[in-house]
Formats: sequence, structure tokens, C-alpha cells
Amino acid sequence: IEQFQGLNDRQREIINLLSKEGSLNPRHILAKLSKPIPERTLRYDLSTLKKMGILDKTGRANATLWFIRRV
Repeated sequence: IEQFQGLNDRQREIINLLSKEGSLNPRHILAKLSKPIPERTLRYDLSTLKKMGILDKTGRANATLWFIRRV
């Protein structure tokens, strides 16, 4: 759980969504968030969570799916 320290509420919500749904594309993540955010903000959060080793992705462009990285 140390891994989740320093995350903001939005990033925690993204992790919770993906843990429930399995994998989602960015458009579906945006639609399911409790508060609307710009797509650029979502891309930043997803990139940050990937760099932290929490999330990973598969596919490219419109076919990209994000998911929780299993250790």
C-alpha cells in the first residue's frame, strides 16, 4: 500500500475503476469518473500511474486499454 501514497483522489478513483472493471480505454475511464476532467489531465494521470508501476497498457491509439499491473 506504500505504492499508493502521494496519489491524488482522482488517481485513486482511476485505480478503483480499473480494479473493478479489469481494463478500460481512456474514453470509458473519462465517462466513469465522478467529476469531468480534461482528456489531457487523464493522459497525465495514466502516464504517472504507469511510471509508478501501478498501471500498464496494451494496444495503441484508439485501441489502447489500461489495466492494473499485476506484480
